[in-house]
Amino acid sequence: FVLPPREIADDLLRCYWDYSHPVFPVLHRPTVMSEYEKFWAPGSFPDRHANETNNFTRTLSYITVNMVFAIGSQFTTVVKPAAVSGYGAEFYQRSRKLMNFEIMDSVQLATIQILLLTGVYLYYEQPTTYADRCWNIVGLTIRSSQALGLHSEYVGVPLGQLDREMRRRVWHCAILLD
Repeated sequence: FVLPPREIADDLLRCYWDYSHPVFPVLHRPTVMSEYEKFWAPGSFPDRHANETNNFTRTLSYITVNMVFAIGSQFTTVVKPAAVSGYGAEFYQRSRKLMNFEIMDSVQLATIQILLLTGVYLYYEQPTTYADRCWNIVGLTIRSSQALGLHSEYVGVPLGQLDREMRRRVWHCAILLD
């Protein structure tokens, strides 16, 4: 678990919120910002002695932030233009290494959001080089969204306003990417 220097990380995050999030609003900004701030606290990364559920949640947050950095790198002016592609690819690769089958076994909104962010990154970064990978990620996102019932307003349990809104946003963004 490695983060860029805080100044660069803040700029990448700002670029994501300013340029990508308005088009693909798949994340809840206050929630992401709260998790992001926790990354800068001492001892914030998972360790082998921590609760497995807590480690799983922190890993999902770390994957999400890295995908946000990867997307934000497409719009930053802090990183030299010649290095932007490599910088974004580094964050993308960090996320890919952590996105394993165990995470995919647990289909939840956070997992689908990560898949969507990955699809957005691949769309921005390498529309020709990784066209098949982008297409496959978007297909997986839609199938996972349907498995979670995002395509339906009725989920069988009462949901709060934030949960309903995020489910709608994620579903509509998945369809938009398709």
